[in-house]
Amino acid sequence: MILDPITAMADSSRAAADPQDPALRLRRLDKASVEFEAMLIEQVFKSMEGTLENGGLVGSGVSGSVYSSILTETVARSMAEHQSLGLAEQLRKDTIRRDPELKSLEEAKTHALGQGLHLEYKVNTDISNREH
Repeated sequence: MILDPITAMADSSRAAADPQDPALRLRRLDKASVEFEAMLIEQVFKSMEGTLENGGLVGSGVSGSVYSSILTETVARSMAEHQSLGLAEQLRKDTIRRDPELKSLEEAKTHALGQGLHLEYKVNTDISNREH
């Protein structure tokens, strides 16, 4: 699985500054959960492809093997990022539930989003009332 080196360096430099920062830990948890789900999906695809005859989906040979590997990794990452299985989200929720600092940060974030949605709804209602 290919990791983005720039993001990895930025994460490591922030972690060196304050590894206990709950916001940083939450971002790292999000990333790790998605990467884990992508890795699992990729392994399932590779196992499935191994059952196909004639070299799998893209043919045999070195180029077919390379293309197949890239295709499998790309599809697996896309599926994980779009929560198709929901494993990353479940891992994230379970980890947050077990960590008091992350749980309070997530609750504050959810509360702030709820307030923002409420304010947005109120503004939209006020605008529609003025037009009538």
